[in-house]
Amino acid sequence: MRQLGLQEGVNTPIEVVQAQTQSLKARTEQAQAANSYVQSLAALMQSCGTPLAFNAYLNAADIRLPTLYTE
Repeated sequence: MRQLGLQEGVNTPIEVVQAQTQSLKARTEQAQAANSYVQSLAALMQSCGTPLAFNAYLNAADIRLPTLYTE
């Protein structure tokens, strides 16, 4: 929206850069949270003695990751 505002002369280039920075920061935080969740889940499955169950969670996820444990 800031890009469109810049094109219309409503926003400044600084506002556009700030909005882009905030967006990238939010995406980075989201990726960090997802990474932490996956690592914690893998550790939990390992500590329960069911590391292969982690693959079921990976298969059900909407994002594809490589298989970590095999039979």
